Amino acid sequence: MLSYATIIALIKTTGSLALFGATLIKLIEAERARQFETIRLIGTLECEIENRRLMGQDYTILRERHNQLIRLLNNEL
Repeated sequence: MLSYATIIALIKTTGSLALFGATLIKLIEAERARQFETIRLIGTLECEIENRRLMGQDYTILRERHNQLIRLLNNEL
């Protein structure tokens, strides 16, 4: 997310608290959308892993990718 120094710099450069507020809201919305996409991708990978497991196919690469996304999501929350 944004650091305090970045927030202060944005307020100084824009000179408008309303504009800063709108920018901050858009950044928050973009972050939530990105997190939603990450969660959706995790769910898709879980389905693909289960399908491969049921068919007796190797799914280790999918499992690694799944674990990477879980770690990424946990570090951001």
